[in-house]
Amino acid sequence: MEVLLLLGLLFTGAIVADYIRIRKQNTKLRRNVAVLSEYVAKHYGLDYTYWLINKEEDE
Repeated sequence: MEVLLLLGLLFTGAIVADYIRIRKQNTKLRRNVAVLSEYVAKHYGLDYTYWLINKEEDE
């Protein structure tokens, strides 16, 4: 009976550890996506805006 209790506790601990690990990965991923989207908006957004301005001036 004690062996089943021990196995149950180990199994529960493994599930909790995986849940915490996945939460940390998702948080890190969200942070990376936010930084990347800010970078793209800042750099490529400016390039696209300048391209539109130059295109309108050429016409």
